[in-house]
Amino acid sequence: MNQMADDKMIFKGECQLAGWNSSYEGGLELTLWVQDQDEAERVKQMTARRDKAAGQRLMVVMAQVGDDEKPVPQVNPLAEKSESKPRAKLLALWRANAEFQQWFFREHPELLKQAMDKIVGGSDFELTKEMLYLHFGVTSLSDIDRGWPHRGIRFMDLKDHFMSRVQTY
Repeated sequence: MNQMADDKMIFKGECQLAGWNSSYEGGLELTLWVQDQDEAERVKQMTARRDKAAGQRLMVVMAQVGDDEKPVPQVNPLAEKSESKPRAKLLALWRANAEFQQWFFREHPELLKQAMDKIVGGSDFELTKEMLYLHFGVTSLSDIDRGWPHRGIRFMDLKDHFMSRVQTY
């Protein structure tokens, strides 16, 4: 990271995370305890975000400090969660789409019958979801992105068939 000139720096020092809060409207809010109040003097001169008056934007870099006073390596929690499941995401959107539901019902009447036997009085959404489970042999849409190549081939066939039907309009 580039060094920043002291006349541009608002705060440089150690602080402790006192807490955090996250909301849809306000975003992520951090509360920090500053060790050296004098170092934070420039921060005190800034406009706070109140009554819809935006505060100043800041460039911030933080690193956790260990007992040895060195930065502690961090694991990105999103990296573990972000196993992108593109097929499952697309099918989750499609199962809520009336056009896909009706097309899938027409193309796979045997799956529709099995789904109707299992989910008596189910909505089109529930029937489509069950039909997808039966079609791919899974118990969760996220499983569709696992088990290549056979599920992948089935997915591509389904996608190509449905998309060719949509593109004919």
